Amino acid sequence: MTLLEPTGINVLDTILGGGLPRPSAVGLIGNMGSGKSLFAKQIAVNMLRKDFRVLYYSIDESADDLRESLVSLGPGVEEALDHLYLLYKVERGLRQADRGELISQEEVRQRMAKWLK
Repeated sequence: MTLLEPTGINVLDTILGGGLPRPSAVGLIGNMGSGKSLFAKQIAVNMLRKDFRVLYYSIDESADDLRESLVSLGPGVEEALDHLYLLYKVERGLRQADRGELISQEEVRQRMAKWLK
């Protein structure tokens, strides 16, 4: 039996039959302006508040802008950002927000495998 973790968004949890499978990786697809980013941020914030580790991969927001928008979603988020692993796309690879270093997708896979243990 698959363990489900509620997302904290009641309508979504009902549709999903209780929440997201644990563990899981979730991607959102939709038209521009449909609310994908806000939806993903709200789920990330809800998981951070429950002390989960969250990988957030952004292709259209800087690390600072993303952190600012996450914190604006409610109290207690700033303290939980230690459990946020933020990657964002740059011209030739991925940049890890905390160190500003350019890393390859293979390096991301290796770091995530280690981080999730």
